[in-house]
Amino acid sequence: MSVSIPTITDLSKEGLIEDEERGLLYQYIVGNDICKTANLRFITIPPNKQFESHDHKHLQVFYFLSGEGVIIVDEKEIQISKSLRVVVKPFQEHSIKNTGEHNMDILVFDEFDECYKFSSPYVDF
Repeated sequence: MSVSIPTITDLSKEGLIEDEERGLLYQYIVGNDICKTANLRFITIPPNKQFESHDHKHLQVFYFLSGEGVIIVDEKEIQISKSLRVVVKPFQEHSIKNTGEHNMDILVFDEFDECYKFSSPYVDF
């Protein structure tokens, strides 16, 4: 039995859902149908669009695949470059702005189970 696993190229071309309110496109790679306590999304932010400032009670990790711009976390501005990873802790204000001429592609991991409250060998809060 062979299983077809989508590549980032596949995700960026088909199956994207338009979020008109936030001005971005997204697709769940791992959603609630697979995991109740976390998800993984592919997000595209078009040129000159901004993911408005907000916060939430869950942990989020952004991994930037392409694009130019800034991510602002608690008023600290970070220049975006390919392969940048940013961890946003619960209740931290954050926004993303695409300042480039091309789409900004991002993998976003959301963790809802609050495992960040426990000891982690990877992240020191």
